[in-house]
Amino acid sequence: MVSIRSLRVAAPFDDRSLVYRVGDFSYQADPYAEFLVSPAESLRPPLRSWMRQSELFRTVVEPGSALRPDTMAEITVLELYGDFRRPPEPEAVLTLRFVLLDSPEGIPGKLAFEQEYSRRVLLKGRNAKALMAGWNEALSQILAQLGSDLRRLDSAPGSRVGPMNDTHG
Repeated sequence: MVSIRSLRVAAPFDDRSLVYRVGDFSYQADPYAEFLVSPAESLRPPLRSWMRQSELFRTVVEPGSALRPDTMAEITVLELYGDFRRPPEPEAVLTLRFVLLDSPEGIPGKLAFEQEYSRRVLLKGRNAKALMAGWNEALSQILAQLGSDLRRLDSAPGSRVGPMNDTHG
């Protein structure tokens, strides 16, 4: 069983406004385009859905559940912006860091997995709709790679630590 223990979004990407990178060291928030809810809350449903559909975990424990997960995920969004520095080639940029903790009895324990994934997806336009589509594609690519990495970890000879293993009951 797995739960998302925390999902954090690094500044300056943690605001509801979409963020564009316009220079090597400068970002700009879009005053007209924003997430309906915070970026973290926007990412929770697709991440939980992927966890359920991936068949890597027996159960996805929802917040407030009496179930105790044996794996806890800590997810950090390190980058979430539209890179508009090169006008003819705008890109959606998404970087996620996944930490999975072995959590016997629902208490975070030792590190089971840690990996950072970054994707840049070429956009079909320089607008919010194209950027959202690019982020969706980047998230799909990242989750596909995460699933592959977790399956490989779980199938490693002698592996006793992995989200698919049922070592706690």
